[in-house]
Amino acid sequence: MTEATHLTPPSFEFPIELGAVRAFVQAMESGNPAFAGAAPVVPPTFLVTSHRWSTKENRIDHGIPRARLLHGGQEFRFHGEPPRVGHTLTAREQLTERYQKQGRRGGTMEFVTVTTEFHDQSGRLVAEMSATYIGTAPKEEHA
Repeated sequence: MTEATHLTPPSFEFPIELGAVRAFVQAMESGNPAFAGAAPVVPPTFLVTSHRWSTKENRIDHGIPRARLLHGGQEFRFHGEPPRVGHTLTAREQLTERYQKQGRRGGTMEFVTVTTEFHDQSGRLVAEMSATYIGTAPKEEHA
């Protein structure tokens, strides 16, 4: 059973800055020449850093307590060429899926998918990032 909640917080600007991209590429230890130079394309996973430019008001509250939170996966979709340094994207999160499943060790697990859309300055959708979060069962359900 899938239940999608359509809560959409306000959008936020995500500037693609050279220093941030260089630091990210260095941390990845990538030698890909597409990620170098004065106006490189961003590595696909760089979109994760967009949260550094958002505020609490711009984020989805998925409702899973941090003590029970697991990261279940991340997916990136691009609709054309990846963004480059110097671009400013407008990002907006939405809760796209919520469902529960019985855990193998007992208790109910909650799955939540949050999708962030990235639009360029003309309003065109350039990328999407989906993160799946898993809420493990509270300890009293394991008994």
